[in-house]
Amino acid sequence: MAKRSKDNVIVLTVLSVVAIVYIICAILFAAIPTQSMMMANSMFHGIDMSPLAKQTTLSGTITGLIVTLIITYLITILSIAIYRKLSK
Repeated sequence: MAKRSKDNVIVLTVLSVVAIVYIICAILFAAIPTQSMMMANSMFHGIDMSPLAKQTTLSGTITGLIVTLIITYLITILSIAIYRKLSK
């Protein structure tokens, strides 16, 4: 398999995992916001995240997903490039 083909598989895999996690998180936050906020507080070592909480919308969730995937794509491409450079 060519390097570019392998790179594409890596990028698609990472994007898929991030999208799945993002969607699960969005569903949980919509379904059980209080418990989701408590979990977010725990993940950030007890920092109170509630001032950041706001009512979410479908368009905001989709926009957030798109932005997250673009950032993930860029980080993944950069990671692959750094790996290739360091492994020579």
